[in-house]
Order: sequence, then structure tokens, then C-alpha cells
Amino acid sequence: ETLSKELWVTAGKDDILRLQEVTGRLISLGSLDTILDTVLQEAIAFVKGDRGFIALTNDDGVMDSTTCVTHNIPLDAGMDVRNFVSRTALTRAVQNREHVTIPNTELLKDGLTSSAAQLNLGALMCYPLVFSDNLVGVLYVDSGARISHFSDLDHFYFKLLADQAAIAIENAKLYDRLRNVNEQLEDRVEESERRYSELIHISPDAIVVTTDKVITFANPAAVELFGVGQVETLLGQDITLLVHHDYRELLAESLGKRENFQARILRNDDEPVDVDLATAPSTFEGAKGTLIMARDMTERRKFEAELLKAQKLDSVSTLAGGLAHDFNNILTAILGNISVAEMRLSRGRTDDLAPILKKSEKGCLQARELTRQLLTFARGGDPIKRVVSVRNLVHDSVTLMLRGTSVRGQFNFADKLHSAEVDHGQIGQVINNIVLNAVQAMPAGGTLKVVGDNVTIKQGCKRNLPPGKYVLITFRDEGVGIPEKHLPNIFDPYFTTKQEGSGLGLATAY
Repeated sequence: ETLSKELWVTAGKDDILRLQEVTGRLISLGSLDTILDTVLQEAIAFVKGDRGFIALTNDDGVMDSTTCVTHNIPLDAGMDVRNFVSRTALTRAVQNREHVTIPNTELLKDGLTSSAAQLNLGALMCYPLVFSDNLVGVLYVDSGARISHFSDLDHFYFKLLADQAAIAIENAKLYDRLRNVNEQLEDRVEESERRYSELIHISPDAIVVTTDKVITFANPAAVELFGVGQVETLLGQDITLLVHHDYRELLAESLGKRENFQARILRNDDEPVDVDLATAPSTFEGAKGTLIMARDMTERRKFEAELLKAQKLDSVSTLAGGLAHDFNNILTAILGNISVAEMRLSRGRTDDLAPILKKSEKGCLQARELTRQLLTFARGGDPIKRVVSVRNLVHDSVTLMLRGTSVRGQFNFADKLHSAEVDHGQIGQVINNIVLNAVQAMPAGGTLKVVGDNVTIKQGCKRNLPPGKYVLITFRDEGVGIPEKHLPNIFDPYFTTKQEGSGLGLATAY
């Protein structure tokens, strides 16, 4: 340390400034080749050497001759620099990480190769380049025939350059690694963006990106859906003005959020199109906005309509079979009783005709009830609406149906449950059928929970109801539930899984 301080004082001002400039330049250099060449040239210039080289070492600490940069060493293709220098000095520098100096190689002729001996190396310095206990390379300079030895100041300059070279080399390696990682990341990002762009452009769903309601991006499917000729026609437009006025507020509230709902857009030719909309927060070209995906539901609605027709035909087939069976049973009973009455009249017996006629009358009444239920299916009956207390209607109907059963009713109504304009008889029938279904689902008894709430339906509701105020009545029993495979059929007439069921209860309620 004392020697270094003395040498620092001894060093000339110009040399110190130059050292500062060189070390600063080394750190700023990015290319390993440039760093190696600069270090070697500056080392030779500072110590006035004749020839030299600098080479990196691999991960195993072995000098890699392919990374070697030389000065004034005659190398032919395929020749190794180690043939032209002291193998003893290289071995000690690389393997032992020693700073090797030889004042006069003439005294070490036996330790030199024949090629090195012919070069008249003179004095030499061979320093390992060490960074954080890791060997990164080796720096070599010899004096040749011009000078016989290197001074202490030369060693001082050489050591400083070697230390700075190790730092610069490690920085360059780290920079290369980071650059390679960054290039890989950029390649992945470009690939991801390319795939994303391809998916966006080939997507059958219309996709637009908006910022503050204004469309900033649209894919080809959006151009087709909105019926415009080109993308530029959509760009800059207010997205909320491209949907039906009934859905503008709903869309505006969904911007910047993750939402899914049904809506109706207006094509350029003013033709409305029903769509499924999905919104999600997004960033486009550095600006925060909303990505909106719209799927044309026209073909799906057509398919659903055809499927509904097929299901209705299937239901009608079931209904017709059930009705034929029911009417056949009723008519058989009526005709049987009439035959018995005729037989007794022919024998002059009239004293016991009343019970027989009563049975016939009962059959006729059953037929009339069946016909009334058919009218419910056909046109919903003839509703006679009046304002009623929904609380009282539900409570009374449920209580009446549960009387004499092992099921207990539990009610929970909103404090100010709305009244409603309904057909008291029809709604009562709906409640009766639902409660009967619940009772049959709990043969061992249980609790039927009935909840009444006031709700407000907004535009785009999944229940497909017009916007407004409603009363929601929820029935929850403690039965085993309906098997999933039966759920699509529970409202079909004459579909039942119970021996005592008629198959018309839920169908009538529906």
C-alpha cells in the first residue's frame, strides 16, 4: 500500500490524467473485442512494451486462444500464442492467479519454447485478470530487445490497467448476457404480438378498442358487423352511438370494466343486430381504454328458434299422448256409467240412478278442468287482473297448500314488498303447483323457505324482461333436488318422475 502511494506520487500528471481517461473509456465500451484491443494497446503504450496479447479464460479457468488479441506476435493460421511466450509465466498467472514478472528471460532459456526463445522476449509481465475472485482473462506484455526490464512505475500502470480490464470485461459479458436476454424477450414479445395481431384480424368476432368512448382500433370483423366499408370509417366514432339507444347507458357504464351482456347494435344501414358484448380494461398505444368484443347472434338466434320449434313439436307430441290417455280414461268412465244407467232404465229401475249419474257428472267436470288447463297452454287463459298484496297472496296460498302435510313454511318478505297487478286465480295456481311439487319432494317432511324481494330490472337483463320494478318470489325446499338430466324437461306437459304426479303442475306454472 505504501509503495502504491509512493508510485502514485511519482507518476506524472499527464500519465494520471491519461489513466483516468483510459479507465473511463474502458467502462463505457460495449464490445468485448474493442475492450480487449484497447486494453492491450494502452498497456503496451504505458510500459513501452514491444509485443503482447490479451485473452479471455473459459468457465473452467483455461485460457481460450480463440478470444486472443495480439500485438507484434507473428501468428499463422491455427497457431497458438502460447508457443511464443513463457509457458511458466502463463501457467503461474492462469492456474495460480499470480502477477508474474520476469526481469530477464535470457536467464530462463530452458523455460521458453523454441519460438519464444527466437523472439528475444527480454523482460515480461503476465497478469491474471480477476473480478470478484473469478478469473476472466490474462494480460501479457514483454519488452523485447528495446529495454531489459520494467520499472516499478510500469508495474503500477500495468496492474491498474489489468484491474480495470477485468471490470470492463465482466461488464461487457454482463451487457452481452442482458442484451441476449433482451433480444430473446423482444423476439418473444414480437412473436406474441404477431400471433395476437393475427388472432385479432382473423377473429370472427368484432373487436374494437376505445379510449374515452372513442374507437381507436377495429378489426375486419368489426367493419363487417357494423356494415361500413373500411376501418377508417369506424375510427374516431363514439362507440355508444353505434348501439341501440336502449343499451347506450349500459355500455357506457361497462367501459373500463369486465362485463358480459346482450345488446343491440345499429349497422350503417340502420339494420339492428343482436349481439353478445364483452368488455375488459385494455391499453392500446400507451393509452388506457376498453377492449370490446361483439358476437353476432343472428345465426345463433335462428338456430335456437329452430331448436325451440323442434322442442315444441316434441312437447306437443307428449301433450297429445297425455291428453289422449286422460280423455280416454274420462270418456271410458262416463260411457261406462251411461251404459249402466241405460241397462237399469231398460229394466225399469230408476231408484239408484243418482250415484251413477253423479259419477258421470264428475267425469265431465274432470274433462272441463282438463280443457281449462289446455286453454292455459293455448293462450294463458283469460286473465282478470287487479292489484293485490303479493305478501298476502303468497302467504295464504302456501299456508293453505301445506295444511295437513309434514312440511313447514318459513317466510321472509321485504318490509315494504310491492303490490302487483295480477290474476289472483292464475298466480294462486302457479304457487299451488310449485308448493305441491316441493311437498312431493320432501315425503319425510322439511321446511319450505319462501322469500319475497323487490327488484329493479335494467336493460339487458338475462331474464329478458322489460326494464322496471318487479317482485321476486323464491321457493327453496329441502328435497333431494331434480336430477340434472331431467332439468331440460321439467316444464314439458305430462313429464313426471313421480307416480302420483300428473305431469301438468310445473307446465301450468310455466
